[in-house]
Amino acid sequence: MVDLSTLFPDQFSGNSGDWTKVLEKELKLTDVGHKLSKNTLEGIFNILSTEAHGQVIPNSSRWKKASQTYLTLTQDAELAVQADLDNGVRCFFLTKETESLKKLITRHVDAKDIEIVLLDNNSGMIDAREIVTGGGNHKQELAALTYKLIKWCESHPTENKISLMISVDNHFFQSIAKIRAMREIAEKVFTTLNLKIELRVISSVNTREWTLLDRYTNMLRNTSAVAAALVGGADIIQSLGYMTPFELETNNLDPEHMVRSRRMSRNTTHILSLESMLGMVEDAAAGSYHIETLTENYAKDSWELMQKILPLAADELNNFWSETLTKIQNERTAQFNHRKLVLSGINDFPNMNEKLEIKGEIKKVGFRLARGFELLRQRIENLKPSQKKNIRLIFWGDYAALNARVNFVKNYFQLLGLTVLDAEKSIQDLTELKSWTDKGNKEELIVLCAKDEEYPELIQNSALSKTGNYIAGKVEHTGFEAIYGGQDIYAVLSNLVSKLEALS
Repeated sequence: MVDLSTLFPDQFSGNSGDWTKVLEKELKLTDVGHKLSKNTLEGIFNILSTEAHGQVIPNSSRWKKASQTYLTLTQDAELAVQADLDNGVRCFFLTKETESLKKLITRHVDAKDIEIVLLDNNSGMIDAREIVTGGGNHKQELAALTYKLIKWCESHPTENKISLMISVDNHFFQSIAKIRAMREIAEKVFTTLNLKIELRVISSVNTREWTLLDRYTNMLRNTSAVAAALVGGADIIQSLGYMTPFELETNNLDPEHMVRSRRMSRNTTHILSLESMLGMVEDAAAGSYHIETLTENYAKDSWELMQKILPLAADELNNFWSETLTKIQNERTAQFNHRKLVLSGINDFPNMNEKLEIKGEIKKVGFRLARGFELLRQRIENLKPSQKKNIRLIFWGDYAALNARVNFVKNYFQLLGLTVLDAEKSIQDLTELKSWTDKGNKEELIVLCAKDEEYPELIQNSALSKTGNYIAGKVEHTGFEAIYGGQDIYAVLSNLVSKLEALS
């Protein structure tokens, strides 16, 4: 170990008190004697700590295989699997294993090195996917996994191998810490029960924040999840294609997109594991203040939750999880609808020219944040021509001063894929205002943009009707709907879609 005192003789003498002073000076902090923390739906985690736990959690495998996932076994599945095998894939996640696929894989020259994880058959594997698909957070998933692991150990005292499936997502550091925490918890369980068990960690990708719109962003989400699993020390790592939400929830499986989706899924693990070699270092996150303390927090909090649910009877446990998951789903949805949680292309930064073009319903498979807004877009696409209306922006006053408000309004209604018409100039004449508003009452929906203090006079002197029009700003005027930052944007847009659908 490097002696820091030789590197910083004037600043560091080897004790934590002096190190605290160095941090205070370098980071310009007034107090780092305690851990700075942040509250999220995933729990409380530390941003900075002057304590280093220093616990190295070894991986049980030094090499991670490139993986591929097949959620739907279409007619071209065998050709696709053969292409994957030819391109170095040695790990397959399947919803089911057909005889033809089994023969194809077992006949391969590297058959002994090929791993198959059956997602619909958890024999020999413990998972808590019902917590993840129900919207649960990392602490809750870890607690459920720990509970199941203890029950499994009690009922299988002679077994010496077990696999745990843990979900990872695009929250990079949290996913790393969760895998490390699970290994730490498992070792504690085995030690407490005086068992010697070989643990294998399988990471699955959580699609809770994946989207149908702006689908290519799913590639970034998958990359973050796979990289986190590699750094966190998972032994078998799932990789998903960007078409996964379409496979799970729709029948809109465009062949060209499916081929590209599989190839990108395969390339992601190839690049991260075989080229970047992220899985070659044992516990690469060891020593990171943030990840070490986050690991400890997850381990501690999930252990406490496990102790709370361990004595519960089956019915009590089911009721506990039902109430807990309903609550956190509502919290996540509320934050998403108020844009405190943002998904690109869904509740912010929309591509209004993109079309879902999905025939039939979007099936509800688990909890996915974007689904509500995507259903609104689908309803807009299904409107008759006579029901569709454009959004007309009318400005009063200094156009430059209203620029931020204008961009906010455009973004707001483009989330539905509606055309927003910008006059690109301001109006300062009541006669001209009346001509615009007369037109809007019949053909378009009007959004009036002005300074908050100017609205009362404008409304009184304009021809705006008392229904179907909007005001930009956090102001209240009877008969007009205000749009502003921080409100429940989903509720406003859902109400608008219902009004358009009611038109003849």
